Amino acid sequence: MDIETLKNKIKDLEKSQKEIDEKVSEISRRPIPNHMEVQRLRADKKQVQKQIKYIQEKLIPDIIA
Repeated sequence: MDIETLKNKIKDLEKSQKEIDEKVSEISRRPIPNHMEVQRLRADKKQVQKQIKYIQEKLIPDIIA
């Protein structure tokens, strides 16, 4: 993958992360929030964060000291 493709993938993942945050907020505002759904969404967000970190690490070249 080239650098631009990786950067675009990060943007897509960040968008997904924002959408997950919005869903969690929406569910939390309900009179009786579904805690299982919130927990699942938070796990999904954590997975997205791991993917973002992995791609960012691929973009940063290893520096040999």
